Amino acid sequence: MLTKELIKELIFKTRKKLKVIDRQLTSKIRESVIIKSIIIVTGVRRSGKSTILKTLASEIAQKKPKNVLYINFEDERFSGIKVTELDQLLLLFEEITLPKGRIFLFFDEIQNIEKWEKWVTKKYEQEGKKIKFFLSGSNASMLSSELATALSGRNIPFELFPISFKEFLKMKNISLPVNLSEIQFEKISIQIKNKFEKYLYEGGFPESLEIINKELRERLLQTYFTDIVHRDILFRHDIKDVKYDPEIGIIGLEVCITLEKPGYRIKRRRIMKKKIPSKHLIKKEDAIEFMKKEFNVKIDED
Repeated sequence: MLTKELIKELIFKTRKKLKVIDRQLTSKIRESVIIKSIIIVTGVRRSGKSTILKTLASEIAQKKPKNVLYINFEDERFSGIKVTELDQLLLLFEEITLPKGRIFLFFDEIQNIEKWEKWVTKKYEQEGKKIKFFLSGSNASMLSSELATALSGRNIPFELFPISFKEFLKMKNISLPVNLSEIQFEKISIQIKNKFEKYLYEGGFPESLEIINKELRERLLQTYFTDIVHRDILFRHDIKDVKYDPEIGIIGLEVCITLEKPGYRIKRRRIMKKKIPSKHLIKKEDAIEFMKKEFNVKIDED
């Protein structure tokens, strides 16, 4: 249930100054604050979309504390909220803060509200100069064709990826100076190589980089993988009745490959094209044996 107390609490949290690493994408989104377009941040789960929205909301709130509201719709207090209640939410916010000038609404995980895009589109058309929207959500819902049609010409999408190696070095307070001597370059290249190996092993998800315990980190990353498979890939592509084993990934997707022996390209080349002799073709039995030997797979021939 929406109450003034709940909205007041969210307003107070929005104004808190955050200390986080400044992602490269954050700087790009900052440049779009002054324009009318709806900002949509998409990306793989746990890549830091919420942190980016919170950071931007906090920055604007330092200058305009009465004009900014951040809400994460995965908060259980908003469970079951309907799109018709968004007008009430906005009205409560304006009654509490009495904002002057443009309002900045940061709606995180907005896909949890059914038909939210219709409400946002309506507000954009009616009050686009008064309200600036920053939205985020999972790729499975935010990249749907229906959404793209509804917000066509009204939004600027930004896709967030896990932390890059450059951002990883920044987190470790390592810079990449220019005009180095040969000795200096050799010294820093060893350091960077070591960090790169660490980066490849630990991954680029923000939360996983904060975990020192190897077992806990691997368990967390496995959870991310499972969620991405079940809640994004299978959902978005409407894949049903798929058996899933965390050890090897998805089983049940149809994958088509072509096995060829070296030299097969002479059949396809433009100059001096030739036929392939029958002895050079791969039989079904040969292909099965190859897959068993090279990839240790179990072949179901039923």
